[in-house]
Amino acid sequence: MKRINAKKMNAKSALPYLFIIGFGLSIGYVAPRLDKWLKPGYVEGNYAEFFPDKQTRVVVYGSATCTFCAKTREYFQQNRIAFSDVDVTNTAIKQEKLAQIGIESVPVVLIGNRKIRGFHPDQFDAALKLLPRHSPS
Repeated sequence: MKRINAKKMNAKSALPYLFIIGFGLSIGYVAPRLDKWLKPGYVEGNYAEFFPDKQTRVVVYGSATCTFCAKTREYFQQNRIAFSDVDVTNTAIKQEKLAQIGIESVPVVLIGNRKIRGFHPDQFDAALKLLPRHSPS
């Protein structure tokens, strides 16, 4: 009988340690990702010089081989949103221009004063809602 009680005592004394280990592991998982989770999915700035003309409201910087670039293009096409498609692998595009925009990976989407990295339809929609409506002339 004493052996059973000793085993129960060992199990009870192990629970706080297991809790501490579990808590530590969860902190190790959450802490590096917390900054990303709390940041908005876009960067605001003046990107007017990176639009090809005054009528263009959306620019997609991507490559032909990028899966998320293809999803981004397809999203805008399905939603009938006009956009300018810029292939970053094109040698005619100056690398300085890409560096100014801050393109390290693709896709990068410019919508108004927002730069959105990656395929994020919810961010696209939010940025599109902020664009001023063009009146027909």
